[in-house]
Amino acid sequence: MVAPTAELAASSAHTEAILLEVLSGLLADKTVTSDSHFFDDLGANSLVMAHFCARVRKRDDVTSVTMKDIYQHPTIASLATTLAPVEPAD
Repeated sequence: MVAPTAELAASSAHTEAILLEVLSGLLADKTVTSDSHFFDDLGANSLVMAHFCARVRKRDDVTSVTMKDIYQHPTIASLATTLAPVEPAD
C-alpha cells in the first residue's frame, strides 16, 4: 500500500506538470517555473489568467481552476497542491 502522503505528492506533481504545460503555452515568451508568481514574476494579468482557467477547464485530466483559486494560490506549485485530488483513507 502506498502512503497517503506519497499519493498526494504524486497527484500534486501530475497536476503541477499539467498546469505548467498549459501556462507555458499561454506565456510562450516567458520561462514558467512552479514557483513563478503569476503576476509579479510572469507579468500575467487577469485576462491571461482567465484564458488559463478556460484551458484548464477543457482538460479532463485535472480539476478546474477558478479566478479565485488563481488569486489565492498565485504559483503553479501552490495551485497544484490545492487542486490535487485527495483519495479518502480506508
